[in-house]
Amino acid sequence: AVKSPVTVYLGSLYKSFRTYQHQVVIALVALVIGSLCAWDGPQVWQAIFTASMVAAAASLASIESEAWGYNMASKILLMFQSAFAAGVAVQVGFDGFQVLFGTAVGSLGCFGCGGWARSFDEHVPGIALLWYSIGAVLGALVLTVWQRPVLVTLGP
Repeated sequence: AVKSPVTVYLGSLYKSFRTYQHQVVIALVALVIGSLCAWDGPQVWQAIFTASMVAAAASLASIESEAWGYNMASKILLMFQSAFAAGVAVQVGFDGFQVLFGTAVGSLGCFGCGGWARSFDEHVPGIALLWYSIGAVLGALVLTVWQRPVLVTLGP
């Protein structure tokens, strides 16, 4: 049976929590988080949710970069970029979707026209990832900071 990457990731996370040697630490963290939520629920929940999404994005980027065999510098860059994009998206709310969508479109656009970067990556390791990262940043900027000028330019 073929498993989805999300199922594999969540199964691995569940197994690591279940087999963690210091279960008392997990219980204390849950107690502290519960107490903080009882004190100031909405603010604490927003902070916890944002931190969790940032950690999840960085973790998934780490797993993917290991699967693709990236070097440590590329892995750290990818983790930082993923964590930053997820953090901004969660903080901004609905407009955060624009950040994620712009990041995805920009990265995929650079991947689509990045044959030169992939072939040059053999000589300069990490250049392809840098190209995709530049596209992701520019895509996010186009749909957030530069949204009005871009729409004015593209509109009739």
